[in-house]
Amino acid sequence: MRRSLITLLLCGALATVGISENLDISGWNKAKWGMTQEQVVRELPEATIHPPDQYSLKPFLAIDQYSIGARKYAIKFAFDEAGELFRVEILPEHKCSSCLREGGVAAEAAQSELLDLLKDKYGKASNSSTEKDGNATHHLWEWIRTQGRIDLSYYEYPDWRSSFMSLVYYRRKESKAV
Repeated sequence: MRRSLITLLLCGALATVGISENLDISGWNKAKWGMTQEQVVRELPEATIHPPDQYSLKPFLAIDQYSIGARKYAIKFAFDEAGELFRVEILPEHKCSSCLREGGVAAEAAQSELLDLLKDKYGKASNSSTEKDGNATHHLWEWIRTQGRIDLSYYEYPDWRSSFMSLVYYRRKESKAV
């Protein structure tokens, strides 16, 4: 009886691992690839239009102060020429945007927490690498599936206060043979 129970638990654990590694990436949260801005807002009412900033030349859809685990993040939605969702960028927020020390600490902690959450949901990364990029060491983890890809990047600088991380979900379009 006890042996049967242990076998059953082990099979269930192995099946869960197999499922997570085959889980497709069809978007982020309730925002699915191909949705319009209006559809994303309907699914995520906390998303609002933001004015252009130093990174975007036109207004963009985003969510500020979104909680993932113990931290707050800025979520930015990108739409292609057809107006369809194709990318979601996630960056850690911290209280003082000009405080480099706080930014570096937030980036390191966010990278560690997000890496654990992604491994729990999607299993082991499809690819991972660490390489020197100028003064920084760039750590990259990628989860690649049929519908989408996730990149978790962490740039670690000798002056750790300048370190930063980003998490980006991408839609993958199948190329159509001509």
